[in-house]
Amino acid sequence: MILQGPRVEAADAGGGGVAPGEAAAPPDDAPRTATEQDGAAEPSSTTGPDPAATPRPPPARRRWANSGPGLILGLMAALVLLAMMGAAVLIETRLRETRGALEAVRVAQAVRGDRSAAARQLDVARAMARQVRHAPTGPAGAESRRTAMVQATVLLGDPILRPWLTPARRADLDQARAALDTLAAARARPGAVDGVTIAARLDALARLAAPPEAPRDSSRASLLRGLHDVLTRAARADGPALAVLEQEARLLAARAIAVGPDPAATPDGAVDPVFAAIEAALSIPALRTAERASAEQADALWRQVDATVAGAAEDLLAAGDTVMLTALDRQRMRLDHLSRGWLAVLLGALAVAVAGALVIGASTVAPLVRLGRRARGLGFGDAGQGQALAEALTAMEGLRARTTEAEADARAARADARVLRSALLGAAPEAALGRSLTTVAQELQSVLGDIRAHATLARHECEDLVPPDDAPRGRVPRPLPPTQDRAARLIVEACAALRDHCEFAAHLVGALRHLAGADADRPRSIDLTRTLEETLSVLAPRLRALGASVRLSCNESVVVRGDPVALGAVLFYVVEGAVLRAEGALPRHRSPALAEAQEPDTDAPDGGRRSSGGPLFDRMSAGPDAADRRAPHPGLNGVSVAAVLESGGRVRLSIADDGPAPGPAIRALVRNLDPSRPEGGAADLAPALREAPEAAALILADALARAGLGCGLDVLVGEDWGLTVRLYLPLHAIEDDA
Repeated sequence: MILQGPRVEAADAGGGGVAPGEAAAPPDDAPRTATEQDGAAEPSSTTGPDPAATPRPPPARRRWANSGPGLILGLMAALVLLAMMGAAVLIETRLRETRGALEAVRVAQAVRGDRSAAARQLDVARAMARQVRHAPTGPAGAESRRTAMVQATVLLGDPILRPWLTPARRADLDQARAALDTLAAARARPGAVDGVTIAARLDALARLAAPPEAPRDSSRASLLRGLHDVLTRAARADGPALAVLEQEARLLAARAIAVGPDPAATPDGAVDPVFAAIEAALSIPALRTAERASAEQADALWRQVDATVAGAAEDLLAAGDTVMLTALDRQRMRLDHLSRGWLAVLLGALAVAVAGALVIGASTVAPLVRLGRRARGLGFGDAGQGQALAEALTAMEGLRARTTEAEADARAARADARVLRSALLGAAPEAALGRSLTTVAQELQSVLGDIRAHATLARHECEDLVPPDDAPRGRVPRPLPPTQDRAARLIVEACAALRDHCEFAAHLVGALRHLAGADADRPRSIDLTRTLEETLSVLAPRLRALGASVRLSCNESVVVRGDPVALGAVLFYVVEGAVLRAEGALPRHRSPALAEAQEPDTDAPDGGRRSSGGPLFDRMSAGPDAADRRAPHPGLNGVSVAAVLESGGRVRLSIADDGPAPGPAIRALVRNLDPSRPEGGAADLAPALREAPEAAALILADALARAGLGCGLDVLVGEDWGLTVRLYLPLHAIEDDA
């Protein structure tokens, strides 16, 4: 190897350099040729024998010097193979265990199904027992009771059911069957005392007692009526009330017996039938008590039978659930073992992969480390170079970020320039037309004046030919023929309408001429009422075409300082923004009255067209701000302009509409329209022209107001609808003219 450059001293013991043009000495362990060995063995004839040149035997070559990484990789491959074989055996074992657990789950499901079927069988037997208990009396009830008893006996005695129950539960079921037989027999057998017997005894007593409507006294019939009422309540009573009623009945019976027998109704030596009826009736409380005791005992047996059958069904369900849960737990345990086996295999493979990567990385990095060490020995790569490189990289990243931002800004600026250029080119024809508008308006005004004069003259001539109906008879000329008279009258009406239209057109032309402002030295004072009326006269036809009204509220004698042309342009652009927002709000919502107002009047002689030169907008008296008068419709229904005198020698001009509220994009663009900011929102003009023409109209109005009126716009955006623009104009003083 030949190094191009000056000689460099070795930095460590293992490094060194050679002069240019010199061959590098071979390493000690490099093989030598025969010529080199012979030259090394023969001493120089000129210098004599050199002890340092004594030949040394070549060092033994390390056979495994270059095979270290390969040997390690081979050992690792063998370990990986063994690990994979062990993992395969482990996974296979876990899979067999999992399959066995799944089979056990299927068996458990079958067992659980059998136990559930047996539990449902016991529920059916329980329902049959309830049917036996609650079957009605009579032949139909007896047949239903017998059928239900047979089914319950068969279900409770099923031999397939009994092995699944515990011995204690089987004994309980046997007792329940016996109790069910006893209760069924007792239910089928009529009792010694029933309701019919009690009713018969009460009826026999009632025949001897006084009628219910008879007054109560101390007679025996009245006492028997009281006894009958007490025993009737006792026949329906339960619990402690029965003993109280029995005691009261015995007291009344004793009083009735104390009255004595009825000699008329009782022959000599015979028993009074009243005593027999009283004796039979007094047994009703005792019979009722015995009946209640028997019913309570039967109810206890019924509850015992029902609880026994229900407990057996619950035991079967619990046993099935236990078998199923046990099988599921075993399956879950096997799945856990399988997951752990897979996790162990993955971790082992990951460990082997990491170890292999480390070995390969070490074998790859070792030459690079040696190369770096030799480079440092030769003087390359000092300590400060890394830090300088890091700082340079950081600076380059920052420069790239700034370059990216600058490119984005440049693209945005180019886009804004294209938008502004297109806007300027689009406004050029309008500007050229506006420059010639003054001359054209003057010519039109002259022509309209001539037309109005000729129409007036023609009207007067025709009126001389056709006098009015209320003219004196002495001054009436000779009448014309009917055809000429009708033609003369039509000419009079047409000339009157033509004169009105000419006056209206002349008014509009004058307003356009005033708003064009072609004079370079136009006044710096504004007759606010005249300027607003002329501007609104120009804007009113378009607003009326949209179905919107125009309202003006202004003092007649207000004069403010500023450029009238600029004020008209500001008002024009603000109204233009409202119109654009209204046209963009789809669908438009209008009230029926407004829609009716938009329809042309076909009954009018001119087809609904304006036939007079009246005002195109409504004048409102000075009062509240027109911005507070808003319609509840989302479309544009009206624009109100109001001028209010304020303290401090200024006028607040408010331009409000009741159209739809601006969207988020428009709100973001007009947020910079603040009168306190000197720059206003001119920087947002290009984005507004590109994205929101409504906001662009407001931005242009703000720029014109700042340039021609000396104040910016104050924009108030409503929450749901409407937008209000305010201008604060200074009053014109006399010294301003001086």
